[in-house]
Order: sequence, then structure tokens, then C-alpha cells
Amino acid sequence: LHTLVATSKQALWETRNYMFSLKPLMHGTTTLTTMLSTQIREFGTISDLPTRLVIHGSEDLYGKQYRHSRRYAQIGTAIFRIVQEALTNAYKHAKATQLEVNLFYTVEHIEVTICDNGTGIVSQQQIQANTTQSLDEDSQHIYSGRGMSGMRERARELDGSFDVTVSPTGGTVVHVRIPH
Repeated sequence: LHTLVATSKQALWETRNYMFSLKPLMHGTTTLTTMLSTQIREFGTISDLPTRLVIHGSEDLYGKQYRHSRRYAQIGTAIFRIVQEALTNAYKHAKATQLEVNLFYTVEHIEVTICDNGTGIVSQQQIQANTTQSLDEDSQHIYSGRGMSGMRERARELDGSFDVTVSPTGGTVVHVRIPH
């Protein structure tokens, strides 16, 4: 019964992810903060993993005209998709018991970190050898499928940076920064 419930929840989560993929993003009065808040709430409900969104700064930092620009919509969509993939990876692979997404609005860029307290994407031996190691592209390819490279490509297409590190506690931290 437990396996059936877990499989059903995963199928529901994946179905909702596909639905998000099909619907247009950041249109009208929809904001990145609103989209991520909804995404985090739904993820937490479906996965039964406590997931918290922490907002640093405000979208009000940017003028109304910029918030309705194509560039801003592209940044918001990329961040939404990267968070979506990182949450899915944490749910499927990390054995995490909690997640936190931090969204930073600054004058120069929009930044997001997705942190879990799971097993990390490298072995415990490697974590103990270097508690804050950064993973190079070859290592990420070994430990991941298309998702990791897709996140990196989304950030790079917008002249952003993408990094995955292992936290000192063993979880995984995905960090993305995209300039305006």
C-alpha cells in the first residue's frame, strides 16, 4: 500500500509538471514570486516534503515596464523551470526530508538557490574529503541525466551562471544567477 501511495504521488507530481510545461508563464499579472509560491505549495502537498520558499528583496525593485518585458519573462520562466527540475531531482533521488528555495531580487540579477538535506549527488566519502566541493561538468553528467545539463543550458542562454555544490551537511545546493 505504501508503494502504491508513493507511486501515485509521483505520477501526480509528474502530471502536474507536464501541465506546467504546457501552460504559458508570466503573463498578465502573474509574477515570478506568485509562480514559485504556487509551485512550492503544490510540490510540498504532493511530495509530503516540507518545502519552504524564502524571498529576499522584491520584484517591486524593478520598474513596471521591465516587469512586463520579454527579458523578464524569459528570466522568470528559466528560474521556474530550473526550480521545477531541482525539486523533482530532490524528490526522486536525494532522500531529502526538507527543502528550501531562496529567491533573491537584486539590482544586478535574480538569483535562486535550491537546497535539500538529502544524500547529495556524490558519495559520503567525497563529501567528508571536501565538505564544500563544487562539482565540475563531468561529475554532474555522471550523477545526473538530462535534467542537470538542461538547467545549466537555461541559465547560460540568458548569460547566467549555474552551480551545484554539496553542502557541509551532505545535501545538494543548486545555485543560479541570471543578470538583467
